Order: sequence, then structure tokens, then C-alpha cells
Amino acid sequence: MKRFLKVISLIAACSLVIGFMQSYVMRPWDFNHLRTKGFYLEPQDSIDIVLLGQSDIVRSWSPLHNYENTGYTSYPLSCDGITAAMWLPMAKEAIRHQHPDLLVVDVNNVTYNEDMELHRPFDQQLVDDMPYDDIRLSLALEARRTGSPRWLNYLFPLREYHSGFPQGWRNVPEQIREIRDIEKRGYTYFKGDAQTCVSAGARDILDLNTAKETMELSAPYEKVLNDFLDYCDANQLNVLFLQTPHRIPNKESKLYANFRRASRAGEIIEERGYPFINTELLKEEIGLDMQKDFYNNGHLNLYGQHKYTDWLFNEIQTRGLLHCAPDHTAAVRAEWDECLKYYHAYTKYLPEYRPAKDTDMCMETPQLIEMLEKDYMN
Repeated sequence: MKRFLKVISLIAACSLVIGFMQSYVMRPWDFNHLRTKGFYLEPQDSIDIVLLGQSDIVRSWSPLHNYENTGYTSYPLSCDGITAAMWLPMAKEAIRHQHPDLLVVDVNNVTYNEDMELHRPFDQQLVDDMPYDDIRLSLALEARRTGSPRWLNYLFPLREYHSGFPQGWRNVPEQIREIRDIEKRGYTYFKGDAQTCVSAGARDILDLNTAKETMELSAPYEKVLNDFLDYCDANQLNVLFLQTPHRIPNKESKLYANFRRASRAGEIIEERGYPFINTELLKEEIGLDMQKDFYNNGHLNLYGQHKYTDWLFNEIQTRGLLHCAPDHTAAVRAEWDECLKYYHAYTKYLPEYRPAKDTDMCMETPQLIEMLEKDYMN
């Protein structure tokens, strides 16, 4: 019995050490991880709209701007660079933790080539902060079924990151502080948003209204799309699919191939009875300035994000896709109202933010929050 208890104690101690290392130390920490971490900190059933996708939808939708104007809460359970293979686990997690009135899904996740693996290193940024539940286990087993060597990394992130250290050790104390601060507070101030005010002009922009031919989806991605639609059918989900806007320079651009595949995905979605909006074709109606509202060809900046958020919510309302009025507890409203104060300070600061490159987003950090409190909050 003593030997048995010693073995159990050793296993428990090792589990605690490994759990701590995976959660706080030997792991990356950026706005993608912050976004996922923040989703699970939100109070149960406090989010009205959950958005699934990658960087395109995150840069296109502002949760706090929309809350201020409409009273509806929203959250992008999204991550840069992931594929549609992550839709199903994300949707399951969203439903389990929030039961949102509406899911908004960006179809850019199904526009990859045949040779692009369903499971990519980007996925790990989303999985790292998922709970160890049956959904995470199912994701790992599905990745294994498709032949992905990544499946074990979903269960044991140290397999992913052990070779990335010790060059990151000097950042560990600050990283632990950041993660623990958010856990103690119980929510993120920006609700998963990370933005820039950089405006990058473009010389060549293709007129998509004269180039509407579609392209078939790659076989693995068409299957993933139909599997997800089957899940929506089985669970009677309220879902809006869309393609977010980009600046497409010419027909040789990868973005143009993505547009064509997204158009084909839209046909499949509408045939299955779900609404689809290709906002690539509606930039003028939305009011997007092609020279000032993008920070690169693939993403909107803060100015474009606000325009897009206002337009899309109005479209959601017009289509009758929200079935309930915003009805939140006083505690939830107090949390979001507090976050609005920080978001207003954030948007005042963003024009002064000078990233090293246009893809660098201004991320919520303790240093940024302290600066906003000192210099930008009334």
C-alpha cells in the first residue's frame, strides 16, 4: 500500500508540474492565445454571437464597438491561420459554454489548396487553452484519423514547444504575470480584439463584379464543410456564413482563388438551406475605402473594422437572424461597460501605435493597460 501511494503521489506531482509548465511556462503567449483564454473566462451563457474563423473575421468584427451600439455581446472564437477542420470543435465549445443565439462562420477557412493539410501548426494556438474535455479528445482523434502527426500535440502541448526553449526563458516571468492577471480578473478587456490603424494603399484592385466565376473546393475541405453542415442540421443551429472582404490585385493572386472557392462554398451552403453573404462583392455598399480601410490586402484596419461591424450587424438584424433581445445580468453589463472604457482608450491610442511591420497587432498586455489608464482614460 505504501508503494502504491508513493507511485500515485509521484504521478500526481509530475502531473501538476507538467500542467503548470504547459499552462504558464513552456508555451507561446500572443493575441491568439489571449483570445482563446478569454473566451473560457467569460461567464456562462453571456455571449449572444460567436464568430468562427481566422484572422480575416477577427480583423473585420469589433465585439465592443458592436456592444456599445447594440447591447449585444459577441466573441471571436477564432485564430490566425487555422482551417475549417477547427470549425466543429470550436462550435461545440461555443455551444457548451455559451449557447449563443447566432454563430457567424467565415468560409475563408475552406479556401485552401488540396496540398494544404487540414491540421496546421496554427491550430495549436487555439488548442493550447481549450479545456481537457471530450471535445479536445475528439479533435485529437479526428486529426489522427486524417493522418496528421499533430494529434498528440493537441493532447500534450509540450511536444509542440519543448524545442522552442530556452531562448524564451527570459520572458517567462512577465508571461506568467500576464496570464495570471487575466485569470484573476476573470475576463479580457478587449474581448479577443487586436488591431492596428495602419493604412496601406494599393495600386491594383480587381473589379470582382466582372470576375465571378467559381472554383471547386479541394476535396478535403469540401468534406469538412459538408460535415459541419451536417452537424448544424443535427443540432438545428442558427448559423450565418460569410466571406470577409479583401483587396484582390489581379486574377493571379491567391486571394482571387480564395474568392472563387468561397463563392463555390456559398453555393453549397445555400443549397443546404443556410444563409451566405459574400461581402467581397459588397465593399461599396459597406462603405469601405479601398485605400484607407485595409492594413494589407487581406485584412481590415480599425476604421474598416468599425464600418464592417456596423454593416454586418444591420444585415443580421434585417435578416431576422437574432431571435432574442440582449438580456444580460447586471454583472455581465458591468463587465462589458468596464471593458468599453478601456476600449475607448485603446482606440485613442491606436493611431499613435507604430508597429514594426503591418501585420503586428496591438495586443492587450499589462504594460498597455497601465499606459491606457495613465494617459488615455478620462
